[in-house]
Amino acid sequence: MSAQDMPPDLLTQYKGRILEARNLPALPAAVTELNRLMKDPNSSSDQAAKVIERDQALAAKVLRMVNSPIYGFPGRISNIRHTLMLLGMNVIRSVIISSAVFDIMNKTMLGLWEHSVASSLAAVETARAAGLPHPEEYAVMGLLHDIGKVVFSMQIPEAKQEVDKLVKNEDLFSMEAEKRLLGFGHDRINAWVCEHWNLPLPLKEAMIYHHAPSLARFH
Repeated sequence: MSAQDMPPDLLTQYKGRILEARNLPALPAAVTELNRLMKDPNSSSDQAAKVIERDQALAAKVLRMVNSPIYGFPGRISNIRHTLMLLGMNVIRSVIISSAVFDIMNKTMLGLWEHSVASSLAAVETARAAGLPHPEEYAVMGLLHDIGKVVFSMQIPEAKQEVDKLVKNEDLFSMEAEKRLLGFGHDRINAWVCEHWNLPLPLKEAMIYHHAPSLARFH
């Protein structure tokens, strides 16, 4: 059964459970403020830095991530202003989005964190080798491409257990098992999450079409 074949009420029920606000990881308030600043042509990187620095825990997470090998500056970035100068506000906004879900991923999805980091490293190296602009943006795409699996595991744990059984017993890929059981895969969940969080278009396309990149239209 495909998502198109599902009864509309059932699809709506699943979407409602997946996007249930009290359980879905909330984006930090800094993301909302950064979005506002990015739309203001008169805003400055200093203003953006102050937004992040107001939340010391968030600032520490951002610095930890941008100093990882993923972004090509291991151990070289010591403050938020330097980070913004090197990577730009768009990448930092995406890094903050990543930080909002990584702790959950690391605790609940054995192996997914490692897979996401490996995908991120592969994405950024491929972008650099291809000479694409702003390769750091592709690192975030790699990190978040399977976030639908995390949300699915959190919001519909009983269905996630059944998917895992199908994967193990019938040697299926997770996407195949998800579609067989639910009528849609984690790529559709990614689309709902992107809509819910109002994520930027390039990141949204990467998350939705990572199993069918030829369908992406804008990136």
